[in-house]
Amino acid sequence: KAYNLSAKFIIHTVGPIYGAENGREAELLTNCYLNSLKLAETRSIKTIAFPCISTGASMSILHRYLLSQFLKNLLVFTFLATTLLLLVDFFDRIDNITPEDASIGTTLLYFVYKTPFYIHVMLPTAVLIATLFTFALLAKNSEITAMRCSGLTIFQLMKPILLAGLGLSLIAILMNETLVPYSSRSAHEIYNLDIQKKYKSGIYSQSNYCCRTGKQFYSVDMFDS
Repeated sequence: KAYNLSAKFIIHTVGPIYGAENGREAELLTNCYLNSLKLAETRSIKTIAFPCISTGASMSILHRYLLSQFLKNLLVFTFLATTLLLLVDFFDRIDNITPEDASIGTTLLYFVYKTPFYIHVMLPTAVLIATLFTFALLAKNSEITAMRCSGLTIFQLMKPILLAGLGLSLIAILMNETLVPYSSRSAHEIYNLDIQKKYKSGIYSQSNYCCRTGKQFYSVDMFDS
């Protein structure tokens, strides 16, 4: 009986918990729908409406799915953006590299050391584009509608993306303090010493440069050696 509801009957069925049924989740979920239809037939019920059975049993499954889609898109966009910047850098410097007869290995090593800097620069944009693209695809396939119908709030949908964004922000900060300065300095030295064949003593200008001693920074207008 449905009591005060507009429907005449309510059929109760217990859906499987995904990850806890030894791989029989699909079979058990199919039986939930089939047995409900059979019971409806015995009661001569002509119309029946089903909710999303077992979609809310494990929130972590949906979170892992959302996170996996986001990370896939993030990797693609980061790779494309970094590759584009490397190509721009390559064609910008090719006229300076070719006359010096720099070896292929040295040239490749220069761009390898430049890669962390470009990844760091493009990471915020890649995160934004990956987020928009992920939710656009979910909306296109009506997956957001299905998740909302199963009881997920907007915050629950955004939670894995927000946590991933926080983690990526921490990674970007660590890169900026450790990997990026080292790789940029190495790329600068390779370009000036190994490719441009400049003398080591002539890399740095005598004017308008900064230096650091401990926790203090100095800005120098002119250094007369």
